[in-house]
Amino acid sequence: MTARPLAPRPARSAVIPGHLIGRFLVIAVEVMFFAALVSAYLVARGEAVVWPPVGQPRLPVARTAINTVVLLLSGWLAWRALIAKDDDPPLGARLLGWAAAGGALFLGLQGYEWLRLIDFGLRSDTSLYGAFFYLIVGAHAAHVLAGIVAIGVVSRWGRRSEPVAGAAVFWLFVVALWPALYWLVYLR
Repeated sequence: MTARPLAPRPARSAVIPGHLIGRFLVIAVEVMFFAALVSAYLVARGEAVVWPPVGQPRLPVARTAINTVVLLLSGWLAWRALIAKDDDPPLGARLLGWAAAGGALFLGLQGYEWLRLIDFGLRSDTSLYGAFFYLIVGAHAAHVLAGIVAIGVVSRWGRRSEPVAGAAVFWLFVVALWPALYWLVYLR
């Protein structure tokens, strides 16, 4: 019997998978979007003599701090989902579902605060302060809603590993962004 020479193995490709490129691009675009909003806010605030303007209601710092803890907890659940996705995809999807439930609670509490602030006179058409508040916090709320929808779509896809990872990474971005926005808009 003659030994056949081994065929050379094909070289491993250094190509980055498309889903990773997509995730990176989505996060990069979102970072630029929020950087633009924050930059405009800082310029407007820097030009103001008094910030917040006299006569405008103060933001509910303590209540929003509690709401921030709710969102951070949902981020922890998403992190756990990301870890669990390979070993136990159904567990990863369930944890991500709980993260979305935390996001829905966060969104509901934010909506309640918005209604109270509107009753107290903070509206986007009354001052630049109100306009920037609703623009920045509203853009974040829209991203929270998009994350909840993405998680819902993932749960319909049968809990495969890659969609769970994509939704979890987006959710982690949304959660990680909030403390910076909270500090900037509510505390600073």
